[in-house]
Amino acid sequence: MSRGVLAASVQAACERWATRPAVTHRGRTLRYEQLWERIVALAWAYRSLGIRPGDRVVCQLPVCPEHLIAMSAAWACGAIHVGADKDLTGAELAALVGRTQAAAVVFQPPADLADPLAPLRAVRAAHPSTVTILHGIPPEAGEHPLAELLAFPAPHP
Repeated sequence: MSRGVLAASVQAACERWATRPAVTHRGRTLRYEQLWERIVALAWAYRSLGIRPGDRVVCQLPVCPEHLIAMSAAWACGAIHVGADKDLTGAELAALVGRTQAAAVVFQPPADLADPLAPLRAVRAAHPSTVTILHGIPPEAGEHPLAELLAFPAPHP
């Protein structure tokens, strides 16, 4: 199934069941319309960061609504979502970014790391042109906070 078909399927579901709950996680519920708003915002943010159709976006997030949003946003802008184990070391994550030639990494550090940004620093050292998007902790210079990108002002038709 192509990325375009997947994005269209998600959009159709979000339009059909707009006011129904789409996902509930840790006591927080998003309706389909809210889910779609975030997907569209992130897709436009990806584009503004230079992510183009066919580019790969490595997503190292735990199971959470933001993972679903990041995956669907990649499809919506024509990119390829590459899911990554949330426990990859910095060397492993950097190697994955290199093998896939990823244009971006969406990252949330595991809670048990002494230096939560060490894996992302390894990616930046090996692949300085890769866009880094951070979720769950404050970003360092040059990183983009996922929370801000989820509110990116997308044009309305």
